[in-house]
Amino acid sequence: MAQAFSGDRTDAAVAVVAELIKRQQPSALVFETLGERTLAAAHRAMRDDPESGFEPLLDELLAPVLRDCLDHNIKVLGNFGAANPTGACQVIADLANQLGRGDIRIAQVHGDDIRQQLHSLDLQRWEAERLDMPGDDALISANVYLGPRRWLRR
Repeated sequence: MAQAFSGDRTDAAVAVVAELIKRQQPSALVFETLGERTLAAAHRAMRDDPESGFEPLLDELLAPVLRDCLDHNIKVLGNFGAANPTGACQVIADLANQLGRGDIRIAQVHGDDIRQQLHSLDLQRWEAERLDMPGDDALISANVYLGPRRWLRR
């Protein structure tokens, strides 16, 4: 694990990757940068700048270790995308291109943003919730947790 939340220290991955290389076993480096608050902040950032909305420290997190990960076949897993997975993937592709490694495969997951569907869903009110949904101008984000069957291809 290279990070536990957005804004966590950006240098932890270097030591983790060094240890993974030393062990010479199949490995993956995991960045956990997404939480509900972080997701809301990402959606808010996209309101001001449609090109933002992903992990703001992505470059600082990945640049120091990407070459070693690619050279040693260490898979990188991360939920860097937040409200803009495509933007995060572009940053990663740009970093790889700078290393002369434009041949990498990058995957992204979509489908968790349900803001547009909220008013058509049959949502059941639970204790302490207001009956009325907020108006579109007051809604920052509405995301669901997706299970692996939702997006894994067989």
